[in-house]
Amino acid sequence: MIRSMQPILSYLSMQVQTLLQGHGPAVEFCPTGLEGVTITREPGTVPMRPVHLCPVMSLVLSGQKRIRYGDRDVLFGPGDLLVVSHDLYLPAAIGEGPFLSLDCAVDFPILRAQQGEIEPHLLDRARADAVARGTPERDVLEGMRRILDLAGHPEHRRVLLPLLKAELHFRVQMAEAGGMLRNLSRAGSHASRVTRAIAHIKAHWNETIQMAELAQCAAMGASAFHAHFKAVAGTTPLQFQKSMRMYEARRRLRETQDGVAEICRAVGYESPTQFSRDYRRTFGHPPISEREDAASERAALKSA
Repeated sequence: MIRSMQPILSYLSMQVQTLLQGHGPAVEFCPTGLEGVTITREPGTVPMRPVHLCPVMSLVLSGQKRIRYGDRDVLFGPGDLLVVSHDLYLPAAIGEGPFLSLDCAVDFPILRAQQGEIEPHLLDRARADAVARGTPERDVLEGMRRILDLAGHPEHRRVLLPLLKAELHFRVQMAEAGGMLRNLSRAGSHASRVTRAIAHIKAHWNETIQMAELAQCAAMGASAFHAHFKAVAGTTPLQFQKSMRMYEARRRLRETQDGVAEICRAVGYESPTQFSRDYRRTFGHPPISEREDAASERAALKSA
């Protein structure tokens, strides 16, 4: 990180800490009062496990996050810009906590509106990843600072927030980590077609989905679709769906009183044995242990 950027990062960290004072320690995603702008907080080390990554432009303020994208791990630390272009379910871990980031959701209508403002030769200038790391330029940091400052000026939000978010989208698209966002601005790009297939999986995540219907959603042949999906999403369509099921199963185990067999059926498994086997393979322990761990964590928070 260039030394001249440090004062802006310190200022953003201070503002974020102020906003966090109104939220309990167990809240992972904290609102800021600004539409599409949130704070992500993880208090300590978290092992590798499937997480839901929403399309986001995120500035890491403290800690480290590791995301397994395809056959490699992408490491994000303080001062890094994390850009996620698609709705993804990928393994991720927090290596050094506490982890803190300022997040601005990707607004796809803004991307499409800006397509005509981007020089055509820039759309394919570099390799584009759906999970990308970059060093933010000063303009990106200043854009995030101006957006966050609106949290203290509600009378200015209606007019200024849409303008500042549009500026941030454009500047991130022009950044080294913004290649996939540039591709998404084109309706017929492979990145946009994969987005349609992901939406179909999300709509039918607990059902049996045939590769042919996904390829049809993406308007591609089956083999081309499989290759482009894996290149964009970092995983195969089948594994994407399985990760989504495991993520939802874990949420229900921790947040509801539904039985394991009921959750097994709800997330699309016919065999409880296969469900338990996949759950253990994913998280390193059986489903029943997840519920026990969640109960212990809640008890620890109450006694803290």
